[in-house]
Amino acid sequence: MQENYLKLSLYQENVLFYEGIIDNTQFHPQVKKNIDIRSLLPDAIRSLQKVLSKRKCDFILPTGKHTHYNNEHEVINHLMRMGCNNLDYNPVVVEKKIMGRVYTGVEFKLGFYLNDKTIVERDFYVNGFNPMSRYNVEVTYQCNDILNNIVSYIKMIDINNICDEIKSQEYLNSQV
Repeated sequence: MQENYLKLSLYQENVLFYEGIIDNTQFHPQVKKNIDIRSLLPDAIRSLQKVLSKRKCDFILPTGKHTHYNNEHEVINHLMRMGCNNLDYNPVVVEKKIMGRVYTGVEFKLGFYLNDKTIVERDFYVNGFNPMSRYNVEVTYQCNDILNNIVSYIKMIDINNICDEIKSQEYLNSQV
């Protein structure tokens, strides 16, 4: 069976923070060959930098206003913070000069792939990185939003191509 998926991944060195996979068969074959999401990346990277550098992390997001649930939420978050503080994960802050500009922070890689082929990969740096954000549910939510934005963008391109095909066919039919 041939693989047919699109994948969004977020890595910090060899640590996987997120991986989202979607079925690629929902798109027209022509669109799959010409996926260009570079215009979406600056906003995606900015939003990830913000979440990855947050001082306070949520491991479980409260969904109600019940006092009992909120207390339970605080206890679970406290236990997770204690557990995360005991983990031996403290990535190195790097300073890199790229095209005359100096970037400082923990290096991350955001990648978008068609099966195992790279469509686009971007390295970015998080200044003030919080190692506990590795377990922050907001990272997952943010990456899911990025993946959903990419899917919407690809679907929009797919619809535009279909509309162009219909217009071309209508024009050809009018010439007969």
